[in-house]
Amino acid sequence: MNRTVTDVQRHTIFRMLDEVMVIMRDDKPFNPDSGVFGRVDSTHTLPGYPGARYSFDHADLPTATIELVTASNPLDYSEDRMTVPVVPTYFKLDFSPSIYGITEDMLKKRLDLADYWIDRDGVRQEGNETPPPGPGLLLKPYRYRAKAHADSRFPVDVEIVYGLPTGDEPKSQLFFLTIERAYALVTPEDRKRMREEKEQRVRELYGKPEATK
Repeated sequence: MNRTVTDVQRHTIFRMLDEVMVIMRDDKPFNPDSGVFGRVDSTHTLPGYPGARYSFDHADLPTATIELVTASNPLDYSEDRMTVPVVPTYFKLDFSPSIYGITEDMLKKRLDLADYWIDRDGVRQEGNETPPPGPGLLLKPYRYRAKAHADSRFPVDVEIVYGLPTGDEPKSQLFFLTIERAYALVTPEDRKRMREEKEQRVRELYGKPEATK
């Protein structure tokens, strides 16, 4: 893959990202065989865990890593997680080597991203540029909360990582980006408490069910 993207490659990337956003934000059903992400190369599952990690090959992006992850619905508090419907939760598009020709402003406009992000404690952080993930790394990460649309069902977080210009690389290069549904972290203890609270509300509304004879 040429490091400076062609018009065809840019169209492919933007079409892919448009599809991910309506899946993650607007709850469009995920169809791994739609062709938008390319051909399914592998489907990785773990025993005892619902959902899967789908990896794709796309002819227009032969060196890119394209992944979409599904998992049990965090909003379903059933104890048996294997019976819970799976939902798409995470997408990653990783370029190796990194590419030129798609800027932060292009992606911000295309994905309709806000000028803030939400940290893991639920606190709004103004601005988008964040520190590199480690010392000495010539990376420039940005984090965003996607703007809500009329059809939005879920908040969505986006991270975009560029390489800083250097003497050998005079222009910023796009390394990778991720798009993720912003579900609140729910532990097994949280699910147990929520089930009990729901059962209590049902008892208060309808009374204690009679014992089965």
